[in-house]
Amino acid sequence: MQICPCAFEVSRRIVLATRDIAIGHQALAKFTGVMNMRPPMNENSYRDHVALVRRAAKANCKQSKTNAVEEVKTVYEPKEEVKFDIEVSGDDTLILIWSSHCPIHHHR
Repeated sequence: MQICPCAFEVSRRIVLATRDIAIGHQALAKFTGVMNMRPPMNENSYRDHVALVRRAAKANCKQSKTNAVEEVKTVYEPKEEVKFDIEVSGDDTLILIWSSHCPIHHHR
């Protein structure tokens, strides 16, 4: 018997949705019971999916920050050798660039 890979996709989407609305496995189990649906995956599987989603989110976040820093480097080229600390806001609308001289703010 083959397992459809889409089953894992549905499980991951369910886990992502429950994490987004700040509920856990017990609330998901209660919801499926009230809606007269089949019960969700067991709690251990739920935790495994949470770990996979978290790992993917961290990797995506790290790549996004790296891309933002590289983008800033192409826009702001200092005339002298100055070390910059670059911060990007969580919603990606504000970039703070700090040098030893003064802060530079850039709104996207």
